[in-house]
Amino acid sequence: MPAGATQPAAPQRVLFVGNSLTYVGNLPATFAALANANGQHMHAAMLVQGGATLEQRVADGSVLRALARYRPAVLVLQERGGELLCGAGEDACRASREAVQALAVAGRQAGARVLLLGSYQPHPRASAAIVQAERAAATQAGIGYVEISESLRRLSAGAGTLAWYDA
Repeated sequence: MPAGATQPAAPQRVLFVGNSLTYVGNLPATFAALANANGQHMHAAMLVQGGATLEQRVADGSVLRALARYRPAVLVLQERGGELLCGAGEDACRASREAVQALAVAGRQAGARVLLLGSYQPHPRASAAIVQAERAAATQAGIGYVEISESLRRLSAGAGTLAWYDA
């Protein structure tokens, strides 16, 4: 390397933790490709399982192991769709909020910025409710929130001829 030249910065690591909402369409790879195409050097990995909840990831310790091994700068949490709406009962809802909090603490302790990535509901009232519940869980955990449901609902209504959802 020539004198005065600097090493290129190592890619920023982002770890996505979730379920099929994360791995269908390979959200981490799509995110990294878009970031890299826009001059942000990113590498993304995922810890996912179809139908999984964040409570299950806390219980099995997989996120703690992934944080230690991968050392991400950003941890993106994605809860099973509707879990925070309490449709499966108050116990499951409380467990979901507690899991968000526990993973937020673990991520911060590992030096990561932690975000809760929203899920979606197509019905207008359900969409507003899921956004409110997810925002409240993120606020309670002291982490950022990336809203999806209302934005997706508005965009899909405005361009209804596009295939917005996987058949």
